[in-house]
Amino acid sequence: MSESERPGMPFPGGISRRSFLRATGVAGTATLAATAVASPSAAAAEFTAEESAIVLQIARAVAVFPVAFPEYWESGPAAERATNARMDTVMSGLPAARAELARAGARRLIAAGLSGVTGQRFLDGVAEQTGKQAPPDLVAVVALAVSVICRHFSPDDDWIAAQWCDVVRGSHDLAAQRRRP
Repeated sequence: MSESERPGMPFPGGISRRSFLRATGVAGTATLAATAVASPSAAAAEFTAEESAIVLQIARAVAVFPVAFPEYWESGPAAERATNARMDTVMSGLPAARAELARAGARRLIAAGLSGVTGQRFLDGVAEQTGKQAPPDLVAVVALAVSVICRHFSPDDDWIAAQWCDVVRGSHDLAAQRRRP
């Protein structure tokens, strides 16, 4: 059917329907491509040095507590894989909304005074932030940390992160019960 045979109003400016659809399709595709390219790098750029450091701090804790994290066909101990380079790789594919949620979790731990804290004191601090059920921002930052040390886990997969938070909280509660007279 030609444009002259099509009922209804012609497109403004005498442009054909086909030309209009082609132009809007190209513009829409370009917008989606620009958003997909801009979002991950924008998300990665939003993490401060302190926020990145606490993600790696969590990654090192996950690597050893409650047991050594399995190699999962990767070389070396998991704690050695907690590097800025691996974090940059994970961040490059992280959607902006998920990155912001993980940043909120990192800021939660920083505000709790856990930046640079290690060992049992760090785990106790995480347990206190976990509460009865780990908040989504804390789970998101732990999921990011897990994906840094193991490529087989996605930074937006909350299952292992929530389980780790539960174990940390359970261990903390058990230790507190043992200290009671």
